[in-house]
Amino acid sequence: MNLRAHNFPHVYQSLGIDLSKLGCVMLDLNEMPEARGIDLKGDPFYHAADPSHFWIKGWVFDNPHVTLLYGLMTPANETPNRELVPEVLKGWDYPTIEIDSIGYFESPYQEEPYWCIVAMVRVNAQLQEGHDRVAMLPHINTFPGYKPHATIAYIKKSLGDNYRDNLIESFNQLFIGKTLSVKGINLGGNQS
Repeated sequence: MNLRAHNFPHVYQSLGIDLSKLGCVMLDLNEMPEARGIDLKGDPFYHAADPSHFWIKGWVFDNPHVTLLYGLMTPANETPNRELVPEVLKGWDYPTIEIDSIGYFESPYQEEPYWCIVAMVRVNAQLQEGHDRVAMLPHINTFPGYKPHATIAYIKKSLGDNYRDNLIESFNQLFIGKTLSVKGINLGGNQS
């Protein structure tokens, strides 16, 4: 089993917690020029059927970000977290983000059949510290461990495993070992 909070919907429903509405702190990254000219044949991209899943919108690597922490009990862009996030990150320097590999996550939403293609990020001490600092705020771990990644695209699951695996291999050749610099902190909201 791929262990995640979405495997236990009754637990969170009983607590009155909507897992899709938890707070998120991200690092906005500078664009990777290599990603601009990628030509994907046809229309492989998946766009959310549910408007509340606004972030599921096909190709998203034009505005890449890495999540420091998802699962804050209060949205990061609202009081009190809007003031508390900068406080726990005070004195912390942005890390360099290095792409370690390309992978994918399955949709946690049964009604949204997609794969999320991601650039897995090498965890260095500086990135781990940023995550650990934000984790001092009340939150829920929706996945075990810290697995930072930058989402590249949401693709249709109907394309099949071979399409997904070939796409991942192409991205591995293009992106592994590349670095991205951090532009700033993103406290979430209805944006990518």
